[in-house]
Amino acid sequence: MKIAATAISFLLSLLLLPSIGHGFLLVENQLCPPTRQHSHLEACTTGGSKDEAPTTTRDEFLAQVAAMTTVAVSPARPARADITSKLASSAALRNAKSVQKKLSTLELYVVQQDYVSIKESLRVAPVSDIRKSCTTLVRGGDDGPDAQQLEGRYNTFMSSLERLDSLASVGMRGRKVSSGDFYAAYKSTVDGLVSFLEVAQEAADIPVQYATDE
Repeated sequence: MKIAATAISFLLSLLLLPSIGHGFLLVENQLCPPTRQHSHLEACTTGGSKDEAPTTTRDEFLAQVAAMTTVAVSPARPARADITSKLASSAALRNAKSVQKKLSTLELYVVQQDYVSIKESLRVAPVSDIRKSCTTLVRGGDDGPDAQQLEGRYNTFMSSLERLDSLASVGMRGRKVSSGDFYAAYKSTVDGLVSFLEVAQEAADIPVQYATDE
């Protein structure tokens, strides 16, 4: 912002003063160097000889200053995290916690090897939205210190959930599914979500980080 203020002040001085700083002399809307000003006065006024380098007009110079000012006052931007996901993290976290509660009610189906009920439960809200909610939390926590750990726990949880769903599909087709394997997949899913939410909660509590131009 100091750069922007300096540029704006300089721009105002150009509009008010008949000359531009100490390095140029304004003659009929053109800028002439201070050296040999008297000898170049006529050249600047008449357009100069063919050997003279082209001069910069006052309007062109002001346009360049204005362009620099526009860049200098550009607004702050998020440093890393997806700003949309960051703002949506609270709602995503609530949904993920509701899924955690829902999964805890499915244990009886797992023990009874009720594959149909498990399959159906994984395909209705709130469980059906868990992938979207977790993805939002991962993207929203990308600027936090535990971003890598958050993504790793998400992948572990989803792998367990997909295995549980896969085993339920196998059981629905009449194929043999070990009760131990089925319960282990369920337990890994529950534990994986708990582990993910521990880090996701901390990430969601971190305010949006903005990058500022020094």
